[in-house]
Amino acid sequence: MEYTIVVAETANSPATLQYLAPYIGAALAEYFMYCEQHTLIIYDDLSKQAQAYCQMSLLLRKPPGL
Repeated sequence: MEYTIVVAETANSPATLQYLAPYIGAALAEYFMYCEQHTLIIYDDLSKQAQAYCQMSLLLRKPPGL
């Protein structure tokens, strides 16, 4: 676990953080990939990200999915 980074957001976290967490994890992995390090990303449950996206879309008064 010496070279491990965990990006986690719980169900209690704000919708914006739940939506951004997978992108933050991917950005960190890309950084280490470009530094010629081995990377591995594991996404546990992306349905929460979809729900957070719908919540943010409703708050911004934009139809989800566009």
